[in-house]
Amino acid sequence: MNKQFSTFINNVLLLLVPAYFIRFIIWFITLKINTGPEVIWKESSYSALKKLIIPNIFAQDHLLYGLLITFSITISAWLLCIMLSSFLSSLSFSFKIVRVPVGIILWLSNFHLFFGFLFLFFLWGENIEPDWLWAALIVVLCNGSLQSMTKKFIEQMDQIFTKRYVLFAESQGISKWRAGIKELSVKIIYCSIELLPFFLLSTIIIELVFERLRGLGSILLDNIKNIIDNSYDRIDEIFMIVLLLIAIVRIIKLISDWLESELKIN
Repeated sequence: MNKQFSTFINNVLLLLVPAYFIRFIIWFITLKINTGPEVIWKESSYSALKKLIIPNIFAQDHLLYGLLITFSITISAWLLCIMLSSFLSSLSFSFKIVRVPVGIILWLSNFHLFFGFLFLFFLWGENIEPDWLWAALIVVLCNGSLQSMTKKFIEQMDQIFTKRYVLFAESQGISKWRAGIKELSVKIIYCSIELLPFFLLSTIIIELVFERLRGLGSILLDNIKNIIDNSYDRIDEIFMIVLLLIAIVRIIKLISDWLESELKIN
């Protein structure tokens, strides 16, 4: 019971400490700049301290819609990358002749996210539609996510297909793929979940350049611009987005840790 309570407190702190650190920075900046008369919390030290500690959780408009957009792009890119990485890794592992072209494809996937957007922009200008699809493709085909996942899959194949039970199954005329498919599938799922936060971060970044995408990245950028350009109070809005993003990453981490413990048990 004490261990469970300690784990719960630890997870809460991992959520709140970084979120409140960002909140403090935004609060301090807003406190120092000239804001409009509607920002009444700056009139006294008590109100300012209360503003720092107690967030307005209903301050953000369109937060759920933005979450849906970001989540859709992230999951679409993630699933597409899993399929492409599975295909390329199995192809490269099974046929030596294709390892060079596969390596070239993976090398080309190391272009930066913004370069991927600029390439599309110069190719089609503002007629990049649908935005979410091209954003997902850029996340997969740029910034090295495809290369990273494919290499992890190949490493798992090297480890599993050299295990004794797989070699024994091969000696009995059973395909190594058939013998190791269960363990390989679990390991691939684990590796994929482990990389999921990277896809979320990439989606947030790429949303900053797709103006029509109203995901969490776009909303966060708008709030920051409102502070810089218009001296608006956007402390609660930014705090809720940061807290939500940290919560998503933490949940993914917990799932990854649980799956890792299950793999060790089995």
